[in-house]
Amino acid sequence: MITIETLRKRAIKFAKDFEQTTSEKRNDQNFMRGLLCGIFEISSNRIEWQYPVKEHKTTRFIDGLLLGTLLIEMKTAGKDLDEAYLQAIHYVSLIKEEHRPQYILVSDFQNLHLYNRSTGEPRVEIKLAELPQQIEFFRFLEG
Repeated sequence: MITIETLRKRAIKFAKDFEQTTSEKRNDQNFMRGLLCGIFEISSNRIEWQYPVKEHKTTRFIDGLLLGTLLIEMKTAGKDLDEAYLQAIHYVSLIKEEHRPQYILVSDFQNLHLYNRSTGEPRVEIKLAELPQQIEFFRFLEG
């Protein structure tokens, strides 16, 4: 288990590294890799990048997926994160039952909205600059 102090130090560096980031197309995987691998030491091999889901004859792509744990939907700065959440929920319905994530994270780099699908509790809204003080909400990633 990683100490909370270590997680906070890593989150400080992560927040600093991405404080000026705004473009989904250029930076989404770097952001997700920084969060998952840099802070929580998750092997990048466990992350499904651009995970395909079929809807009728159309293939859609989830930005990042830890099977059974976390779906991440990234947006360019200024995009509506409520719409991103609706998109993510729709994607969850297209994933095989055994791979559906417990958590959903939608982000425009400066704002992170975390949802727990199991509890149905209200989303946790975190500003990137406040992530080090709020990192305990992501401790489920340590498992």
